[in-house]
Amino acid sequence: MEIEENINSKIKEEEVDSEAEEEEMLKKELLETTYLDLNEFDAKENDYLLVASYGNAAGFLKLSLYEEIKKNSLAFKGKFFQQKESEKNKPKKLVGELYQFKTESGGFSLVLFLKQEFNFQNYQTVADLLLNPSSKNNLVQVKKGVVFLESKFFKDLILSTSDNHELYKKRLFHYKNDIQCQSNQIVKGEELPIFNGIKSFSAYLSVKSSLLGLPFVFYYATYTEHEVCLENILVFKELEVSYSFLRGKLEHERLKNLKPSYQTILSEYNASKSNMFA
Repeated sequence: MEIEENINSKIKEEEVDSEAEEEEMLKKELLETTYLDLNEFDAKENDYLLVASYGNAAGFLKLSLYEEIKKNSLAFKGKFFQQKESEKNKPKKLVGELYQFKTESGGFSLVLFLKQEFNFQNYQTVADLLLNPSSKNNLVQVKKGVVFLESKFFKDLILSTSDNHELYKKRLFHYKNDIQCQSNQIVKGEELPIFNGIKSFSAYLSVKSSLLGLPFVFYYATYTEHEVCLENILVFKELEVSYSFLRGKLEHERLKNLKPSYQTILSEYNASKSNMFA
């Protein structure tokens, strides 16, 4: 309870910019977050929790860890759903999928693929299940830290009037919480440009991680193509220096021999675009 009060006070400016907005939030209907258990966890202790936003970030992890998470059906541990209280008669909305994989060192890590932006009412439920050992709902624990991956169109960066967006194409940026700053782990990419920051679920996880004594790093890759493709996700390739389980996963020879093809693996993220022209 104390942790949540501290988090709320620290990220209030990210979630509520004014009293009017706060009042509007309170009027919104409550959402219920549920977790569907599909397979037992192989281990309760994990090295990392990797969180990927829908699109290029998720495509990067799915392509890099395909053998570990997609070819092993037991790696799929569960699904997160949300539902409005007034829509109990309707199907629940899938908002996240959770996988666990074993690394070459013998340890385990978690991957949470976001299917859409989490509503702020989901934050505590999800984080308690995956991170907080003090919660009665906790399922697993993380030792080495939380890594959040996101990708945005390069022109969506907030720059000063004198800056040129063309210079920010295909670049990797990062943000670190205070615990991560104290560690000696290599964090690739440049610091997020001034005027840019993290918000929503990533901001919540950053603060929650700090309060739990966990490192947190947010990676932000800028893309140029309006589809999830190899050209976009290669911006994340720098991360293999920091995380051994990603090394060599985007090399040409591996991608050439991957079955199914990397285009097929990434096709789910381009389905809506294909349907537009069907």
